[in-house]
Amino acid sequence: MAIQKDLLESNFGVGFQNSYFRITFVQFRKFDMQLLIQVQGYILKPADPQQREIFNQTYFALFADVAAQEGGDFLAQCYNWLHAQPDFAGGIEV
Repeated sequence: MAIQKDLLESNFGVGFQNSYFRITFVQFRKFDMQLLIQVQGYILKPADPQQREIFNQTYFALFADVAAQEGGDFLAQCYNWLHAQPDFAGGIEV
């Protein structure tokens, strides 16, 4: 499960077409009922574990907002929430 879309500006200051984004970490913060969702992006789908990311961003979401998303499991709900964020508008699921 991942999202593919054009990245207008990367960690390197340039954009890349058809970049590959995936959730790499999710943490539930009980004290404020939020999720921390870590997303990394790559030029292509990583085939090599040593491939360096071109995008690294942390998103915060209310647990209730993610749980309200459709999806067969919790990770699918996280991706559906991510699709609704401006950074991933127009992205496709891959």
